[in-house]
Amino acid sequence: AAVFLAAGFIYVGILSFKMYRAQENAPDDTELIVVLGCQVKGTRPSRMLRRRLDVALTAMEKHPDAVCVVSGGQGYGEKISEAKAMHDYLISKGADESRIIMEDKSTSTFENIKFTFAITDKLGYGRDITIVTDGFHQYRASLIAKQEGAGRITAYSAHTEPRYLFTFWVREWLGLTYFWIFGK
Repeated sequence: AAVFLAAGFIYVGILSFKMYRAQENAPDDTELIVVLGCQVKGTRPSRMLRRRLDVALTAMEKHPDAVCVVSGGQGYGEKISEAKAMHDYLISKGADESRIIMEDKSTSTFENIKFTFAITDKLGYGRDITIVTDGFHQYRASLIAKQEGAGRITAYSAHTEPRYLFTFWVREWLGLTYFWIFGK
């Protein structure tokens, strides 16, 4: 039992280290910023999603030639898609609508990336991407992007409220384990 417990602690420690390191990987240059969606409250982004969008706005300012894909379908109890809520929020904060592309069918991180590439490939963009999500989620998102054929993967991370960190990190450990077992 002690061996399994020790192995579990080592496994979680390695995952946590990789998750931590993936959080800050800002690009020198990028043409494709991808914001991963999360819960919408009615027609408005949740606090977590607003933090991601505020980071995306900063990224768009730093990279004026980049386009921003807002990726997220309509979840249970949501009145509009996450992509539409993100689009509307960015516009309300002064973002140039011509730089925003909506992907509004995805229901998971795997689908966020897959469906985003389906759109951006048709539009002629490359496969180098900058992912905007919460820091705890960057590592798995980048693994999925790599699996889906991304080139250079960089990141801008939103900060998670401290009271939710433990819950989301544990959930992400489980998500990473699932990814390695089932491939998505």
